[in-house]
Amino acid sequence: MQMSRDFRRFLAIWLSASIVATPLVAIFLGPHLPPGQQSDAAAGQRLDFTVSTAVATPILLLILTLLGYVLVVFRQKEWGTEEGPRIHGHRGAQITWIASSVAIVAGLFAFTSWRLLEPGAGCV
Repeated sequence: MQMSRDFRRFLAIWLSASIVATPLVAIFLGPHLPPGQQSDAAAGQRLDFTVSTAVATPILLLILTLLGYVLVVFRQKEWGTEEGPRIHGHRGAQITWIASSVAIVAGLFAFTSWRLLEPGAGCV
């Protein structure tokens, strides 16, 4: 499978932004997420919120980077109402999107289950 130049460029921009932004969000935003550190339970909840926020950061960056890239690169050069070619489903992109969504949800499920079954969590 050969990737187009635009896809490689977009992927490089998104990966570099995700690699930089995810640790920054976890380090600088994580300590300020509610409910604070007023109790042991609150500190545990803050860890859960920090992990969820760190997982959501690359997803948000994917959407915002794709929107910005498409608006800048694929804008119409001249005035007019020319329509683009009709594009039908891309099976590889659909499978990748579904598989990554399942992997993210399964990972969050495993993390949450591990945190709930941890000794001292009060659920078991």
